Amino acid sequence: MKGSTIISPERDRGILSRVRTLANDKGIDPSKVQPSYLRIATLLDPSKSTYDFLVRKDVGGSLAHDVKLDQNDSFVMSKMGIMLLGEDPTKPGTGLLQSYPNNLVFAAEAGNVSPLHLNTLYNGSIKVKVDDRVFAEAIPTNPMFAARTTQQASATTFSERFLDDGLIELTPDITLNGSKKNEITLKVPTFAGLQVQYITAATRIYAVFYAKGFLIIGGSNLGGLSNQ
Repeated sequence: MKGSTIISPERDRGILSRVRTLANDKGIDPSKVQPSYLRIATLLDPSKSTYDFLVRKDVGGSLAHDVKLDQNDSFVMSKMGIMLLGEDPTKPGTGLLQSYPNNLVFAAEAGNVSPLHLNTLYNGSIKVKVDDRVFAEAIPTNPMFAARTTQQASATTFSERFLDDGLIELTPDITLNGSKKNEITLKVPTFAGLQVQYITAATRIYAVFYAKGFLIIGGSNLGGLSNQ
């Protein structure tokens, strides 16, 4: 797994302190518990009502900027959200994550894409399961929708955005384990004529699962690291 992020809220500092203490009690160097994130994309498909986000980096395909979990590690999620990404697959890294169906990024394409239809992602739910244990049966995606008062007006004038727009806090936090079967499933409403994917344009539209939290390097054999 790659990548890191900055810890600022006191809640996250508390989670980091607790997890480092528990890891130390189980023989793991506390420095192996580090702030990090997950980013997992999947193509939108008008025929689908469910999307599976493949957590482990050795399972399924990945975009160049995906950040997944190594089978030897664990990840404590403190925040999570569903984002949208519009990007040309041949030019990875050129698209910016969106916390709402931005009309300029996701321009209408007759018969294929309607920005209004992308709202279905924010009227669904997420299920989180590790092996046989369901940690969350249905986390609503509606609170993950975040559109600020100042929205993008041109290709060079971007929407106002705060640090954690589109992310919700998880109470309790949830631990994903690289040595186990991690299932993150997005369920969305669907209907005949759903228009959520480009055909003519080079851009493709992705749903992106994004989570902040703490990576435990070499911690896949540990249990009881999160507040569950």
